[in-house]
Amino acid sequence: MSVPTPPPEEPGPEKLPPFFWLLLRGADAIEPPTHPVDSPAKIVMMHGWLQDHTCWLTTAQKLRDKFGHDVLLLDFYGHGRSPYLPNFYHMNMQTSRRQLRMLLEHVGWEDDAVVLAGLSFGGGVAQHYALHYPDHVERMVLLGSVGSPEPTWRPIPFFIRTLGWLNSLLLFPRNPENYKPPNKPTWLNNFRGKIWMARKYPTHDLPPNMPQFLRRYPLSLVWGKYDTLHSPQLRRWMCKDQTTFEDHTPPDARVTPDGDLELGEAAVERTGPRTDVNVLLVPLDHTMFCVTIDHLNLHNYPQFWHHDPHLDADGVPHPTHALKHLKIQRTSAPCPPPLLKSML
Repeated sequence: MSVPTPPPEEPGPEKLPPFFWLLLRGADAIEPPTHPVDSPAKIVMMHGWLQDHTCWLTTAQKLRDKFGHDVLLLDFYGHGRSPYLPNFYHMNMQTSRRQLRMLLEHVGWEDDAVVLAGLSFGGGVAQHYALHYPDHVERMVLLGSVGSPEPTWRPIPFFIRTLGWLNSLLLFPRNPENYKPPNKPTWLNNFRGKIWMARKYPTHDLPPNMPQFLRRYPLSLVWGKYDTLHSPQLRRWMCKDQTTFEDHTPPDARVTPDGDLELGEAAVERTGPRTDVNVLLVPLDHTMFCVTIDHLNLHNYPQFWHHDPHLDADGVPHPTHALKHLKIQRTSAPCPPPLLKSML
């Protein structure tokens, strides 16, 4: 499939100012990784709107200590320890994508295929980066990401659009071309910047065929089951035919006190081609999902971050593998890609 045409560039500063970032190198860990992999991944984890890098910090540390991955974190402009931009019109998705690219060039990852993990707004940045640099992405992990159109009749999307319309009347100058930013950011200017970043909710200029485009990568979707701000819309990521889920977990499977999985004597029967899309649904709404993302133990899902050697050629976990495969379900969809669905 050809790469969709990226959206037009939005206004941005000619030179991006310094910002906060943090790199956890697998080689710098105090102890060797407990589950080393042959080729440690380069992972970039991006936070959501009104958050910062700390929402990912625990997961990043566990990915480094368990597998030896290199994990890169950053704060987008106007978030965490990164400064606000003087011109709030420059606070947009395209500037965040440029910020990500500049950081990858700074740490020497500009030519590498990286694993992009984006939460909410950060998922939109990850998708825009994939549009501009499709050959520099190895895997995608989208978590409650922006990009899917939302029905206007739903209360929360309707409220967000109405709030954006009111803000455009009350907060933003009539002629952006004639706007002169203050010498130093003010609280009003900073507030405008935060609102301006979210003004293109919910799609943020992402093309409608992004799900088809992203299937070129191993793709993992982690979503709040009751998310009404960015609803899961799993049908967009699957084929349109009727899909049923079949649970093939052995009935006598149990977890030992040490956290290992014992399958007993029952056989594990799984059919179908290798999984292309992993889906993890969490019984939370969008706000609680974003707040608790660092407590979901996503490091226990190696298929999200790298090729899992414990999966055979058909994507089936070996019987001796760990707890993370206990509640996995497989799809019997008649057309690709199949779906791997895990419920907490």
